[in-house]
Amino acid sequence: QVVLLDPDSSEAHLRQAWALASIGQRESAIRSFRRAAELDPSRADEIRRTYPDLMGGDARSTGLSRGDDRG
Repeated sequence: QVVLLDPDSSEAHLRQAWALASIGQRESAIRSFRRAAELDPSRADEIRRTYPDLMGGDARSTGLSRGDDRG
């Protein structure tokens, strides 16, 4: 619900991602981690380091690499 209240908050998406991951919703969690990184690209490296098991540790496969131009 926090994301609904503040959809442009990177922190809200990170919290949602953690909650989703904790209940086994891996794909949804990864989407939330990616959205958090989109909203605050300066945190992409932090997200990869903090959640390597969800993000696979490989920035190229997660869409969290610097300069990612999937747009």
